[in-house]
Amino acid sequence: MSEMPKEEILDVLKLNMIGHLALSVKNMPYVVPICYSYMNGKLYFNLNAPGKKIDALKQNPKICFVIDEWEEDGSWRSVIVYGTARLFKDPELSWKILENFVGTLSFEAFIGMKEEDISLEILSQMEFLVCAVEIEEITGRSSKTLLE
Repeated sequence: MSEMPKEEILDVLKLNMIGHLALSVKNMPYVVPICYSYMNGKLYFNLNAPGKKIDALKQNPKICFVIDEWEEDGSWRSVIVYGTARLFKDPELSWKILENFVGTLSFEAFIGMKEEDISLEILSQMEFLVCAVEIEEITGRSSKTLLE
């Protein structure tokens, strides 16, 4: 196992779109898989309001986020992000976050609507909140095989 250089850590963040968000709910851990975008040095999520994730972030904005990759040959890479989340409504930014999934995850799979049927106006009427994470610490490790 070895530490990844910063460039490789950023590649993992840029090349993936699903990770695991860890929150604290009433002093208990709560971890959920979630689609994300990495833009301008921050992590971004679209969250449906109301919801458990939003409630948890309002109580405690500190998060941990994990992205991992596994290959058939047993090699892997893992990135852990620590940061502070901020919630706000921004339909244009929500749109940009969704656009990052086009070609990888369809709008229909993500929000239940076909891409041609959604617009910025419709998106602004939905109860999405943007969650922006200021990254405070980031680490990455990799292994060529499971045995390393």
